[in-house]
Amino acid sequence: MELAFVKGKKKQTFRTKETVTGTISILLALFALFMINVGLIMKSSFMPTGIIRYCLIGAVILGFAGLLTKKRNRSFAFLGIAISAFIGIFFFCMIGFAWSINPMP
Repeated sequence: MELAFVKGKKKQTFRTKETVTGTISILLALFALFMINVGLIMKSSFMPTGIIRYCLIGAVILGFAGLLTKKRNRSFAFLGIAISAFIGIFFFCMIGFAWSINPMP
């Protein structure tokens, strides 16, 4: 007869909103990723590195601020930091691989 008691209990799901700083963080990181893709697709020597750099710095700062908030969902803040870290690693790998090319063997 325990099924009657188990069946009657409902799990309460708490809907928490995303942090504002986390949302702005992921939007800045996605904008920086978009700018990198546009620069690489157009094959231009001009990539707006200043805009990308400031977007990444802002995304990381706002992401850490979003991680410090309480009673809010922190997933967007974490994703903003992760995308920014991925873009930073991409730039370092791109520079390292460009240095490894030897034009005159």
